[in-house]
Amino acid sequence: MTVMCEFCGAKEERYFYQGQCRRCVTYQKNNLLIRESHNIEMSFEMPFELTIFQKEVVKKLGDNLKSDVFLEAVCGAGKTEMCIPLLVYSLNQGLSCGWTVPRREIVLELSTRLRKYLPDIKIVSVCQGYTDEIQGDLIILTTHQLYRYRNYFDLLILDEPDAFPYAGDEMLSNFLQSSLKKDGKLVYLSATKDDLMEERIEENSVEHIQLPIRPNLK
Repeated sequence: MTVMCEFCGAKEERYFYQGQCRRCVTYQKNNLLIRESHNIEMSFEMPFELTIFQKEVVKKLGDNLKSDVFLEAVCGAGKTEMCIPLLVYSLNQGLSCGWTVPRREIVLELSTRLRKYLPDIKIVSVCQGYTDEIQGDLIILTTHQLYRYRNYFDLLILDEPDAFPYAGDEMLSNFLQSSLKKDGKLVYLSATKDDLMEERIEENSVEHIQLPIRPNLK
């Protein structure tokens, strides 16, 4: 009989001892986090005007909140800014929101940036060296830290799904899926797409939104 760890996805017999998966035993020692749902009721105005193309993307993201979405946009297209209205709406609905990226330095950079845009909410950074406080209104974290948030997120934005070390890592992919609630939704952000994303687009398992130009181009 084939055994599979529901947490990290391990299937090889060598990972199991007395019915317990040894590959992710360290991660599984963490207590299950519980988040109480609450409406934040904040307002937000973009500090600059979005282009008509960016506004179209914002609308499409909002219209497709009930499905997973892949936003494919060129570098410099404003992917962060286009996701903020979706975050604000979701937080105002009392949803648990996170933004995960493959690398620690991007967590810290993105957290600083989002705190300027959203000063009225508690944004926490969770990555190596920053794990003392792991709960807030919006959680910015590396994909490695997703193991802390089992069945936690209603909305999770995954930045650069085709980048190292997340891309091709089965355990991180399973951490991602485990961190979502039953009806939780994913928004993938990238300037490129790998073969796996191509398959998902062809299968219509994700809504594909594209923005091939930067704001300064007409």
